[in-house]
Amino acid sequence: MPSEAEPQQADATDHTVKKLAIWFQFPIVIDDMPPDMAPWVKATGPLGDFGDHTYFHGFVADQLFGTPPSDGNPASAKPPTFDTYKRTDLNSDWFGDKLLFEKDLGFAVKRFGFRVTNAELRIMSRGQKRLAVVTVAVLITKAAQCAWKPDMGEALRSNDFPDRPFTLADAQDALDWMRRVYPRWWRKTPFKPIPGDTLYRVFRTTPDTSGPDEQDMDETFANTGRVPLLPWVRGLIRPLVVDGPLPRGTGNTAPPNARHMNDERAYMASVVTLNQLQRDGETLSEQQTMLALRQGDQFRLAEADRSGPGTNYYSPDFNRSLRDAIFYDRHAPHKDADPGRTTYYMFSHKHICAATTWDQATDDMGDYYRHMHMLCVFEYHQLLVFSQNLSDLVRRYRDNRQDDERFLEDLQKIRADFLTHTHLHHFSNVSSQLQPREIYDRLYTAFGIEKMFREVDEELRSATDFAATLRTQAQARRDSTLNEYVALGIPAALAVGLGGMNLLVGAESFDLAMFNDKAHPLAWQIGQFSLLVAFSFVAWNWFTTLFLKPSGQDKPVEKSATKPALVIAGVSAVISFVAYGYLFMQS
Repeated sequence: MPSEAEPQQADATDHTVKKLAIWFQFPIVIDDMPPDMAPWVKATGPLGDFGDHTYFHGFVADQLFGTPPSDGNPASAKPPTFDTYKRTDLNSDWFGDKLLFEKDLGFAVKRFGFRVTNAELRIMSRGQKRLAVVTVAVLITKAAQCAWKPDMGEALRSNDFPDRPFTLADAQDALDWMRRVYPRWWRKTPFKPIPGDTLYRVFRTTPDTSGPDEQDMDETFANTGRVPLLPWVRGLIRPLVVDGPLPRGTGNTAPPNARHMNDERAYMASVVTLNQLQRDGETLSEQQTMLALRQGDQFRLAEADRSGPGTNYYSPDFNRSLRDAIFYDRHAPHKDADPGRTTYYMFSHKHICAATTWDQATDDMGDYYRHMHMLCVFEYHQLLVFSQNLSDLVRRYRDNRQDDERFLEDLQKIRADFLTHTHLHHFSNVSSQLQPREIYDRLYTAFGIEKMFREVDEELRSATDFAATLRTQAQARRDSTLNEYVALGIPAALAVGLGGMNLLVGAESFDLAMFNDKAHPLAWQIGQFSLLVAFSFVAWNWFTTLFLKPSGQDKPVEKSATKPALVIAGVSAVISFVAYGYLFMQS
């Protein structure tokens, strides 16, 4: 935070910006991996340099950059553990210095000239759904303001910029408006409805430069449940398609093969590099320049809020409550600190920002801190995927759309994916050096990852406990069924044993002249044996009901447990009755 004895504060329009570097992070779940990823090319060897590999723990560096060859053996080199792709066309006309970004100001437009300096796609999980993070680096160096024209997409080019300073207020507007992923807030004009916060947003990233209008957005969402992306975002992530076919000839006819996980504001890491402040004809030192930066402007940068009047975008009391969570002061300027300390680091859930006069800060963010930010974006959304998959599983089971066995199988897959994540991709610590540890802890806290990890772990434990109950119940049912059918062997053996003791005798032994057992011996034997079986099973049922108790219970066996014995006894009695009836009729 600024020191108590700071110089006179300067307005955001007084500070001029040397450059604004932004790294956008787009988390995407890939449902169907395209067979051809052009213009992305997959890394087949290690990335990064000595500094990259030694800044992080080895297991983190291996996943981000791969493994360099050992002892001069090229075959030992390995690509990053995360499948990593890079764009090959960043020097084409679509990604050159002629790119324009527009912010609508009613019927005026603020334009920013920038170029895309890097684009990476990392596929960071191999579970049921592949979670990827697309990182796009841009460098903004100029801004202008002009009246809006209906042919703006064709008329404006970078050489239209007048010679005017690129101010901190411009940088604040760029951070606020450029992070938008979807068109919003259409404004009626004499020509057509235009998105109020985009106005075609970025030109020349793709041949399709016009943003979808309000009716396109409404129709696409009503028919597909998906929201069309702005053209520049859609063009950057192709061949991944997250918004599906769009209506009325917008040039996007491919079916969706992925889902954008975030809301309408992208995750960002950024560095705002200021020029030394000019005051009363004198150039202030770098430290004095940063001490003149208003606290309200720092909060605007941290939260990526637009420029405006007043020293604070939000209530000053609210800002003060966030100081400790947002600001990292190790390199902040102070009258009693080293004059070279000129960097404010600021953290929020969506944004890590450095405001500085030190050129090296851009390299540090690009080489190290944006990777930490990307890891947090990945883990945050990976945990969301786990939680969502678990919720979908429970919902299917609740709605009786899958049986116990399928529930257990799908739960086991989620548990296996979570186990892989916990032991391979749960980066609670990325470096042994003090500053990266502090910065990563700030990011980790801003995302709330540790709390979310515990919540997902608890959700899985709860589901696992329920699964254990299902398994126990299923095993108990199988054991009960087995015991019942095994127990049926006792009365069956008793009946067979009695039959084998010559108890099956003729009718004359009972003086039953009405049965002609001589003429129909088989019917007589069936009748006798069935009656013996019925008697045996009724006796067994009576015995088990009165005297046998399941282990650990005080009550006798439930009636349902002896139902098969009663069924067999009943069927046998019926067979005996039919056999004796047949003999009686024949007599």
